[in-house]
Formats: sequence, C-alpha cells, structure tokens
Amino acid sequence: MPTLTPNALRLLTAIIVCALLAPAGTAIAADLSASGNALGHHRVRLDFGVFRPGESELDIPSAYRAGASHELRIIQTDGPMTTAKMRTLEMAGVEILGYIPDYNYLARLTKGQESAVLSVPAVTWIGDFHPIFKMQGDLMAENPSGMVKVVVGYFDQLFPGGDPASLRQAIWGPAIP
Repeated sequence: MPTLTPNALRLLTAIIVCALLAPAGTAIAADLSASGNALGHHRVRLDFGVFRPGESELDIPSAYRAGASHELRIIQTDGPMTTAKMRTLEMAGVEILGYIPDYNYLARLTKGQESAVLSVPAVTWIGDFHPIFKMQGDLMAENPSGMVKVVVGYFDQLFPGGDPASLRQAIWGPAIP
C-alpha cells in the first residue's frame, strides 16, 4: 500500500468529507427551495394540519370557522421577520402575537386593515386563524361529530366544596348542562 504525505492525506480526507456531506446538503437545499410554491407561498404548519395558501386548504367544518368580527389572522411573509418588517407591520396597526412555521405569524388585525397590510411588500398572504386551529388535528379525525369528552379531575383542597356542579359552573358557566 502506498504511503500518503500529510498534505495528500488532508486532501483525501477533505474529499471524503465533502462527498459524505454533499447529499445531505443537497437534500437540505431541496427542502428549502420546495417550501415556497409558484405564488411565493410557504407552508403553514399548525397542530391542526399543514397547508399551503393558494394550493391546498384544510377541511374546516363551518361551526369551527372564524366569524366576521374575528381579529386573529395568519400573516405570511416572504422570509424571516426583520426589525424593519416588524416596524412596517406595526405602523399598519398589526399586533404580532406569535410565530407559525414557515414564515407565518399569528397576528391581531381587523378585516378593514387587511388591504393596508397586504400592500406591505414583505407580506405574501393573510388568512383567518380559525378557532379550530388551536386543536390537535387528529381529535377531529377520531371523532367526526366534533364533540370531545373532557375529563376534569379536581382536588377538594384546590376547589373548596368539591361539588362537581359548582366546578362545572366555575369552568363553563351556567349554560352547560
């Protein structure tokens, strides 16, 4: 077996490392480039499900859709949030409440503010944040009626009186039987 000089050994090691990392780097680059569609929209990844605006939508029962006065929206931007983008959105009256992967933000704004916010160059899409988006998607799949039985445990020391009816009243109010 031939003996390699230290420089030749370093070069061979670098070639092997590059060859091993190249497929992973290619996969990462392919995933990043595939995150946007032809309209420039990225995926919206929620616990309830994943969709891409303008291409795929989630099946949302009408009872769980946002109402006309609902002010929670998803704002999608063309990339990571910067200080300049944040300031521009705030000047348009947007209150950013949280992040939703990929480049989506949970925000509070009225329907009347949407056109002004859509005119911000970094904003690519705005959609309603439906109340059902707070749920785990498989809850609806397991129970299509939409009713989910919740078991609430309590301790007498934490809830004086220990009466299940008064606990129900404290959690839900008088309208729940």
